[in-house]
Amino acid sequence: MNNYLSLPPKYSNDLERPQSYAVKLMQHQEEPAQHLAQTINHIIANSSVTSLMLQEIAKLLGVTFDVDCCCLVTVTNEVSGNATAANWCSDEYLRRTHLSETFSTEQLMMDLPVVQCAAEPLTMEDISTIQNSLVVGCEYLPLPIKAVLAIPTRLRGKNNGVICLIKFQTYDWQESEKQLLKDIESSCAIAFSQVIQAQLIATQHQYLQKNKHHQGLIKQLTLLSRTNLELNQMLQLAIASTAESLQADRGLLILLQYTDPLFKIKSKNQIPKAKGTVVGEWNREIPNFQTIKPETSTQTFSLEDCSLCQRVFTEFGSPVIISDYIDIEAAGTVAPLLRIEALPTVLLMSLENQGKVLGFLVLQQALPRNWQPAELNLLEMVCAQVSNAIIQSQTLRQVQTVVDERTAKLKSSLELQAKLHEKTRQYVGQLREINELKDEFLSNMSDRLRYPLTNMLMSIRNLRLPGIAPERQARYM
Repeated sequence: MNNYLSLPPKYSNDLERPQSYAVKLMQHQEEPAQHLAQTINHIIANSSVTSLMLQEIAKLLGVTFDVDCCCLVTVTNEVSGNATAANWCSDEYLRRTHLSETFSTEQLMMDLPVVQCAAEPLTMEDISTIQNSLVVGCEYLPLPIKAVLAIPTRLRGKNNGVICLIKFQTYDWQESEKQLLKDIESSCAIAFSQVIQAQLIATQHQYLQKNKHHQGLIKQLTLLSRTNLELNQMLQLAIASTAESLQADRGLLILLQYTDPLFKIKSKNQIPKAKGTVVGEWNREIPNFQTIKPETSTQTFSLEDCSLCQRVFTEFGSPVIISDYIDIEAAGTVAPLLRIEALPTVLLMSLENQGKVLGFLVLQQALPRNWQPAELNLLEMVCAQVSNAIIQSQTLRQVQTVVDERTAKLKSSLELQAKLHEKTRQYVGQLREINELKDEFLSNMSDRLRYPLTNMLMSIRNLRLPGIAPERQARYM
């Protein structure tokens, strides 16, 4: 995207108003180039805003060379990035076209102008640079260009900008004008360099801020995975942080529940039988979106009914990106809960673990969007963090289930052992009572049998004595 600058803004008082540098061509016959270069250097030294600096220089050159329009354009490259253009047009042209201080955005319609360059000889690179800069600088200006005097500015041997002086009627540029433009080329090159450096610093600052923000998001997700939150709460916080960080309009986390037990041994390109369930959702507060927000009852869908989600399996390992309204038809059948009619820009990335798709992370936009590689890398890290959290939660749940089962079995075993111990104690008590009864019985029997048995033994012994009288034998018997 190119940057376009309007005329300098109006100022509230004379102290804030930039000084006008109306230096007519050849007004100072002695050193016109030196005077003009000093004026440009003064603008560079005293301008705190680089965009206004280019605008002031464009006005100075336009008035000095008495042209209808002056256009200054920075040259884009891998370092400077986007081009910055500053335009100045004469008051007569502004009155004739009824333009205010901002230029019209109508499409440029003009004949090919006669382009001359103050620098000789020119290379093909210089010609291409001048032509591209002229198109960029006048892209949104309906200018009836008839004659152009241009020169590419160089710093350290590289083009960094182009100065274009434009006439709305045919004109033969004088050698003095070409020479003057050559003489101020180095001063303008310094101005272009400052603009490019400021743009580079701003771009680097934005990159660092975004990188810092992304690192903070990963750190936050890492801390979330270490907390004692339930899985659904953690996933809700994760999708909210991710979608808000990447400035999406909507974010969803969808987990799959497979109904095909043999899917693990099937081909990766084959669509499994599974049911998707939304476990985390975040919505930006945008107009007319709350009215189309899906109901809770529609937060599940069959994978067979969503060809957009099926592309995760057919395009395994790559994110599914629909970046424009034109691609809606290419999405095929889509689950109603995605509401692709209202949010047609979709990025869908799979949550994977050891080749198995656990679910999807979905980001949606109302307007077309081109995802940057850094953003896709961030989403890959987020998906890895979320996948690890899901696996850890499922593993902990399985371990907890096993522990609970074994604890229940151990408790049951201890209860059974306690019952057996009680039964054994009862049996020991009963045996002790039986032994006591036995001893008492034997004691009683011994007492009752001891006396008659003693008499019987004495009688038997007497019967065995020799020479016992018959009367005594009968008595002993």
